[in-house]
Formats: sequence, C-alpha cells, structure tokens
Amino acid sequence: MRVCVIGSSSEGNATVIWTKNTKILIDAGFSGRELERRLKGINLSPSQINGILISHEHSDHTKGAGVLSRRYKIPVYANKTTFRLSRALEDVSEKKYFKSHKDFLIGEFKIIPLVVPHDASEPNAFVVRSKKKKVTIATDMGKHTSAFIEHAKNSNLIIIESNYDKKMLLEGDYHPLLKERILSDFGHLSNSAAAKTLRQVIGSSTKHVLLAHLSQNNNTPDLAFDAANESLKDFIGVSLDLTFPHQCSRIIKL
Repeated sequence: MRVCVIGSSSEGNATVIWTKNTKILIDAGFSGRELERRLKGINLSPSQINGILISHEHSDHTKGAGVLSRRYKIPVYANKTTFRLSRALEDVSEKKYFKSHKDFLIGEFKIIPLVVPHDASEPNAFVVRSKKKKVTIATDMGKHTSAFIEHAKNSNLIIIESNYDKKMLLEGDYHPLLKERILSDFGHLSNSAAAKTLRQVIGSSTKHVLLAHLSQNNNTPDLAFDAANESLKDFIGVSLDLTFPHQCSRIIKL
C-alpha cells in the first residue's frame, strides 16, 4: 500500500492511495490537466484510477473531478448532498453514492467515510484499509469527534490538517467574520488542535503522520511542524512530514 498527497492547501487537495491492483484518488481539487501532471510525476496514469472519492463540495476538493472522470471513465464516489451541491460533480462519468459511517469497497480497499465538523453539507474524513494496513485522511475538520477518534486510532498513516497558527490568524488581515468561521468548531484545525488530536489517535501501529491543508496566510511550515513534533515527542518511531500546495509529498510505503 502506497500513499502520496499530490497537493494540499486552500488552493487544492488530492491524495492517491494505491496497491498493485487498486488505485484511488481522494479529492480532486486541481484542474484535470494539473491532476494528470502530478499523477504522471509519481509514475501513475489517470487511466489506472479505479475511483475518485470526494470529501465535500468545496472547489478545492472537486475542481478537476468531472474532467478526470469523463476523460478516463472513472467513477466518482460521494454522498448525496455533496453530489447535489457541487456543480463540478454534475456531469461525471458515473456517480457512486455512499452513506456516511457505512463502509464500502473499491477493489482491495475497505473505506469508511466519517462525518466531521466543517462548513459544508456533509463533509467526510476517510479511513482506508487494505489487508492489515490503515490510512486515515482528514483535511478539513473544525474539531475531532468521538467517531473520528475511534476509527482513526492506531492508523499506520494519519493525514490531518494543521491549518493555522492562532496568533497569526488573529493578528492577520482577514475579515473578522472569516476569522470567526475558521476558528469555529465548523472551520479548521489549528496547529495546536491538530497536535492534541494526534495524541489521541496515535497507537503502536502508527508510523507516519502528514500535516495537510496548511494556510498560506495564517501559518508557516515551521510552526505547524514544531507544534506537531512537540506533541509526538513521547511516541517513538513516528515520522512527521509536511504536505505542500505545489508539489507532491514523499511517497509513503506501508
């Protein structure tokens, strides 16, 4: 099982998880051409993708889904409200509906979509299993839930947003209402909130953590890394890495 975040920020989000026989794209928040370019950069062809999973309807998660789906006949998986509210998903090759908190299969992967607090219709985090390996990905989440902690706990790889530094956000030039939205339980995880969440989900099987969806205005890679790294100091053998807006993360092999 291999995983690569091919881009993550408010500009776009997409993650590839694959085995020899099954390949899925979680979110498609870049143009179709850009998704093709980034996939080819890690030696994958879009024609190999067995399914595109959409976490919620915001454009930084859906932008290229329709183009990629139509061009390569890739089914798109989302819940009903996400399909209903996203113009980018109106004309995909094939719509596959899932229900939150009910697992479903794509090839070798068993996937559990979990509703998380965010300012979207029915936003999901995903837990992806293959044989004895487990990956959790949550790129937009105002706070963690008990269901998230339960299902994410002891994942081999955890991809979690570390969106903002609270001091930078409060002192920045965002409109007060936007600041309030980001800070709310239906906004995004701060660096400190992400760090606290990690302490609750890391277990003996956890070997990798990737920090995602870093704000380019209200955060820095160093601040996000340092907050998470401090939280992980009691956990031996867990590697911590960042994701980036304009380049792929390293490929993690599980």
